[in-house]
Amino acid sequence: MPQLERVAKVTIFHHRRPGLSAEEFYRRMNEEFIPMGLPIINRYKILKFAISHSPAWLRDHAADAVAAKGWTLSDYDGSFEYWVRDVDEIKKGLMVDPDWAGKVAQFDREVGDQDRALVTVSFEEVYVENEKIINVVDGRSVFPITK
Repeated sequence: MPQLERVAKVTIFHHRRPGLSAEEFYRRMNEEFIPMGLPIINRYKILKFAISHSPAWLRDHAADAVAAKGWTLSDYDGSFEYWVRDVDEIKKGLMVDPDWAGKVAQFDREVGDQDRALVTVSFEEVYVENEKIINVVDGRSVFPITK
């Protein structure tokens, strides 16, 4: 069995700026952020980058099931997700890159509500992929309990 590599996942949850429609938020992410941000992201050892969109219509579709469990449904409009071997690629690389600190920071102020952003740092253990159970042997996870 190949050696499993545990990598960090840094997720930044965003609300759109008050007054900006969901459609405009989505459009600007795809038409402006992608061509501006990806070349900067690609300067660093980012293993994977994804944007998740969470429009109100999709959240509304799940609201009854979430409420039935007594949980709180997040109202974030979307998230940026970065997978890295070393969080310093974000802290000491991407976040201090002059182009990121200039162009992307300005874009963030135009489309996002910076006061309400939330960041999580975690790692993933994938157990179902392409409808198949993976990373389980004899009913047990193959991931080590600690780092």
